Amino acid sequence: ISERSLQYLRKVYQETGEIVRTPVCVGRPRILDSLDAHACIERQPDIYLTEMQDQLRETCSVEVSIATISRTIRRRGFTRKKVTRPSVEHDEDDRAAYKMLVGEHFQPEHLVFAD
Repeated sequence: ISERSLQYLRKVYQETGEIVRTPVCVGRPRILDSLDAHACIERQPDIYLTEMQDQLRETCSVEVSIATISRTIRRRGFTRKKVTRPSVEHDEDDRAAYKMLVGEHFQPEHLVFAD
């Protein structure tokens, strides 16, 4: 380790009491707070980006591009998958009966599944 590095580490330790300085956020401040986008998604999970842009303009007085909204919600961990509702015809009892029927009449090596 160089002498200059030791001087720097000593200075940081004297100022903060830690060896590592807390990173300072650099760059331009974000226009869109991720909490605003999160609130829009919580209210309406299947909202389109254009609709979210309109809501943010009306409720938060924030004018942002669709690309900015997309990056923000991706940063928050949301995916592009749309939430679907189970079909009306979906019946757990029928499904269980079908599984029993297949299990009784077919061996596992006779079944083929394709995606």
